[in-house]
Amino acid sequence: MMITNCVLEGEIYHIYLRGTLDSTNANAIVTAVRQGLQAGATEIWVDCKQLDEICPIGLEFLTLLQHWLQEQRKSLLLLHLNHTIMQLFQRVQLDATLPVYPTIESAYNKRLFI
Repeated sequence: MMITNCVLEGEIYHIYLRGTLDSTNANAIVTAVRQGLQAGATEIWVDCKQLDEICPIGLEFLTLLQHWLQEQRKSLLLLHLNHTIMQLFQRVQLDATLPVYPTIESAYNKRLFI
């Protein structure tokens, strides 16, 4: 997995991923998240449009990351999960724990109603 871009947009820090999320590259996301928080972000939006696969360790990592961010009074959400990854999230019921949005527009709409 590689982070292709990170963008701060107001209180939202966008992280764009490509490849496979596993134990060998999760630290890159932690580094990016910390940079976003240091820049003043309160929401971390991870764009998974180019993410091909998430290994089981990657799922555990995302759950731990969300928990850590919630302790910091910050939020994490995932965008553009491909069909295979979304099926995995549904199978392990992670979609009930981690906010997942099919499009960036739907995520922005969510913000309008908070």
